[in-house]
Amino acid sequence: MIKLERQFLKDMCSLAKNDSDVIYIDLEAKTAELFDSPNAESISIEKYVPILNSLASDLARESNGYLKGLHFSEYDCSFSLTFKAFHYNSIVWDKVKGFLLKSIVTPIVVSILTTLLTILLTSLSQPTPQ
Repeated sequence: MIKLERQFLKDMCSLAKNDSDVIYIDLEAKTAELFDSPNAESISIEKYVPILNSLASDLARESNGYLKGLHFSEYDCSFSLTFKAFHYNSIVWDKVKGFLLKSIVTPIVVSILTTLLTILLTSLSQPTPQ
């Protein structure tokens, strides 16, 4: 995920409180707000407008799964955020922990156990002095 996509998700998460909230984007006013919320806060999305179509489409792709119910028209766009979008940092941290465990900790533990086993077998195979 590129930096702009992460920033877009962060901005959208600041609007929506749960995955049932629908975010409405007015492409002419260049604002995003919650759908059917009369006193809802709106944020400017001016920096995303030039690439909003590809940005939202990429985030909604099934392999990414950050947006659901994506609808585009000439003047507006609407979608909901998924669990994955709200908890992006936790999911990434879990992946990093898994990688570190598999790639760094496991080889170290195997190396230590192999060394200890070798030392034990070597000491058992040597005759004891009388």
